[in-house]
Amino acid sequence: MFMVQSSSSFLDRSESISVSGRNFKLRLMGLANGCFLLVSEGSEERFGSLTLSMKIGERVEHTSMTPDMRAGVFASVLADLAASLSPGITIVSLYLREEIRPEIASDLLKRIRDFMNAARATS
Repeated sequence: MFMVQSSSSFLDRSESISVSGRNFKLRLMGLANGCFLLVSEGSEERFGSLTLSMKIGERVEHTSMTPDMRAGVFASVLADLAASLSPGITIVSLYLREEIRPEIASDLLKRIRDFMNAARATS
């Protein structure tokens, strides 16, 4: 589903993807000053670890509000990617059913980058 409300700068886009046999739901809710990115493994959208990130000049700062033992450093990397592609503040929720291997994480990051770029291009 893709929706842009003309009365504001609100963007709501979602997509289901499969990476190495693992299914993920992606949802991006964007506002004029930032975005909320939900990445949830499985068939339902779920809250997971929460990471706040923001771009300050050329660097990105992040803080983990609710860590997840399965996500490891991946949640921070994902939040930094989202912040680098978004204006202002970014909040990322990452729900994983099991730990994520480096090759799956790399592929998932690429798919999320493509998803966010496509959303920005159509808004």
